[in-house]
Amino acid sequence: MSNIIVNNKSYEICQFYGEVVDTSKQRETQIHGSGGGGASYQGTGGTAPINISSTTVVHDQFFIVNEEGKELDVNLSNWNVSLRAGHKVQMLWVIPSNAKEGPFVRLNNLSLGKAQHNDDALKRVAKSHYIMLLWLSFLIAGIAGYMSSSIGFTLIIVFVAYIVYRYKSNDVFKQLDAAVDKEMI
Repeated sequence: MSNIIVNNKSYEICQFYGEVVDTSKQRETQIHGSGGGGASYQGTGGTAPINISSTTVVHDQFFIVNEEGKELDVNLSNWNVSLRAGHKVQMLWVIPSNAKEGPFVRLNNLSLGKAQHNDDALKRVAKSHYIMLLWLSFLIAGIAGYMSSSIGFTLIIVFVAYIVYRYKSNDVFKQLDAAVDKEMI
């Protein structure tokens, strides 16, 4: 475990290295539908087109045991990892200072020489860094807009706050990503 300070906030980068002892993979298909129905009046009418779509979610579950005999159970969705029992792997995850746990962000399969990233999870961690400031900016924009009776002024403040939030969150992401990469074996 190592600590990193990013823009005055602390993050723990945790890792677990060991051998995969058991693994399973499941696929879940979700069906989505919309449309259909319609109306008719005096012999005329129409129907809405029917739209059907599906998504498949891959669930990976595996267990890693380290040299001391400690075990880590890992559940991942939409990673679609390539591993089997006997592989040596390293899992990395990031815990923000105000949290007790954090998401897995890297799987380094040393047996295959293959690393997989979950940048979406790391981006969510990075976005949480400034979320309170974003909401505070929106609140201030609302109050300022109410006091000035200007929707345009309020929208400008909201727009600028959101752009700054995105820029700053991206900076946090880059720093966390680089720190996690340094921890990889």
